[in-house]
Amino acid sequence: MAAAALAEVPWIGGVLSQVLVWLGVAAGLTFVIFVHELGHFLVAKACGVKCEKFYVGFDFFEIPIPLTPWKIPRALVKFQWGETEYGIGSLPLGGYVKMLGQDDDPTKAEAEAERTRVVQEVPGQPPQVTLDPRSYPAKSVPQRMAIISAGVVMNLIFAVLLAAAAYHLGVKEIPAVAGYVAPGSPAWQVGLVPGSKILQVGQGGRPYEHLRFEDITTALALNGFDRQIALLVRRPDGQEVWYHVEPSDRLKALTKRPTLGVTSAPSREIRLRKPPADYLDPVTTPPLQDRDRVVQIAGQPVAADWEVAALLAQHPAESLTIVVQRAAGPGQDQRPQRQPALDRLRRRHRTGRRGRRRGTRPGRERAAERVGDLRGRGRAGRTRSGQVAVRRRRGARRRVRGRVPPR
Repeated sequence: MAAAALAEVPWIGGVLSQVLVWLGVAAGLTFVIFVHELGHFLVAKACGVKCEKFYVGFDFFEIPIPLTPWKIPRALVKFQWGETEYGIGSLPLGGYVKMLGQDDDPTKAEAEAERTRVVQEVPGQPPQVTLDPRSYPAKSVPQRMAIISAGVVMNLIFAVLLAAAAYHLGVKEIPAVAGYVAPGSPAWQVGLVPGSKILQVGQGGRPYEHLRFEDITTALALNGFDRQIALLVRRPDGQEVWYHVEPSDRLKALTKRPTLGVTSAPSREIRLRKPPADYLDPVTTPPLQDRDRVVQIAGQPVAADWEVAALLAQHPAESLTIVVQRAAGPGQDQRPQRQPALDRLRRRHRTGRRGRRRGTRPGRERAAERVGDLRGRGRAGRTRSGQVAVRRRRGARRRVRGRVPPR
C-alpha cells in the first residue's frame, strides 16, 4: 500500500534519487578523509607520538537545529580504545588527528606547550624542564615531516589501488555497431545495413576499433541538423566504406538532437524483468532463465548481437525454436556444446526417441542448453505455442517435451 501511494506522487522518485546521489557523494568524501587521517595516525603511532583523538568530521561545537530547542551533539559516535578517542564529528567538513603537543588553534598553543613540558628533579641539581618524549614537538624534523606528509601519501597510494581495481573491473560500454536501421531513415537511404561497425566520425582523425555508440550520439549533437556527417563503416562482409549522411530532424521534438535512424545492437543475453511483464517477456516451455545466452534462432546460428533483431524480424508472427546457452552453476563447465550434438538433439526431439549418450567422461559437466519454442504474438494479437527440449550433459542426455496452452 505504501509503495503504491508513493508511486502515485511523481516527484517522490526524483527526490529519492537526488538524496541517494548526495549520500553517495558524502560517503565518498568521508572515505577520502578517513584515508587521509589514517595516514597521519599510522605514521604518528609508528614514530611513538601519543594520539589523543582520531575523528572523521569535526567535534568543535554543538549544532543547533532551527526552530527547535534541540542541538546536534559534538560527536555523533565516539568511543575510547586505549589512549585514543575515536569518533565521528557532527560537522562533516574534514577530520583530524589530535597529537600531544600539536594544536591548530593559536589560542590554545600556550596551554598545549605547557602539557608537553616534563619537570625532572635530580637531587643536588636544579629542576630540568624537558619535552615529553611522546609529544609531537619532541620528535626529529624527519619524523615530523613524515607525519605531516603521510596523509597525502596515503591518499596517493589508495588512488593508485582504486584506479587499478576500477580498470580491472571495467565499465560496460555500448559499441558503435548498428543493430537496427529504421526503414526510410537517413542511414537506410545511404545503404547502411545492420551489423555495420562505425570506425570513424568525420574526415579528420583516424579509425578507432573501440568507438562507442555514445561517441556517435555526441558527434551528431555537435554536427547539427543542416550538415552532412561522414562515417567510416566496416560492413558485415569486412569492406570499409565511407558514408556521407545528412541527419534527420524527424525526432527533434522527442530527442532534441539529430538522428540517423540507427540503434545499438540488442544483447544476446536474456534478462528477465522483475516483476515480469507479459508483453515483454516471452513464454517458453520450459521457461527461460535470467542470463541465458541465445546461440541459435530458427535453426540459424547467432554469431553477433545484431543478428538477434534481424532473425526475429524474419518471423514476426510465428513461434520460434531457439537455442540458448545456460549459465553454469558452481563447478560446471561453461563451454558451449558443439553444433553436431545440437543437430542430433533436434533429430531426437522430432522423432521422439530417447537415448543415453555413451562414452561421456564422468565428472565433466557442461552448461545446460535449451531448445525452445518462443511463444510470439501474431499481428492479429493471437498467441501460438510450441514445444521445447532440454539437454543436459552430465554423463547422460535427457529430453523433455512440453506445450504451453494458448491464453
